[in-house]
Amino acid sequence: MNIVNKKLSLFLILACFGLIGCMAVSYPPPLPEKIEIVPPSADVSPEIAAFSGMWEGTWGGMSDETTIIVIEKIDNQKADILFSCGGKTPGQFYATGMVLTGPVIEWKMDKLPQIGDDKIECPCTITLKMSKDSNSITAFWDFHVYNFKVRADLNRRK
Repeated sequence: MNIVNKKLSLFLILACFGLIGCMAVSYPPPLPEKIEIVPPSADVSPEIAAFSGMWEGTWGGMSDETTIIVIEKIDNQKADILFSCGGKTPGQFYATGMVLTGPVIEWKMDKLPQIGDDKIECPCTITLKMSKDSNSITAFWDFHVYNFKVRADLNRRK
């Protein structure tokens, strides 16, 4: 193969990889311009108060689908949550989770709200479990209909 053919072959290979890369676009999780995180009141236990703030990770090790979960407000019974997911179809929604023993925060949904404008019926539960050292959260997304569960390891976002 002469030098011109080698250069042409290399160009075609790189062009193909470039096109493939463009087709697999992944977007970051969308966040509102202003996020207000209300510090927990003094009567909230330290284990529960540790949830307050912004957490980031990926579901099932999918590196292109980052999730950010913001616990905007929390007390001993409930938490106000902003859930934002990146990837090919990024989206966000707000939820109210119940604070359970563990400490754990859990909420249920009947539909997936983040897929474009459509809401896909898919009963599921999202559970956030704080680590013993309060430095990370293990999250589980349980899709009841499919008997399928994914896990995310979330770290505090600076």
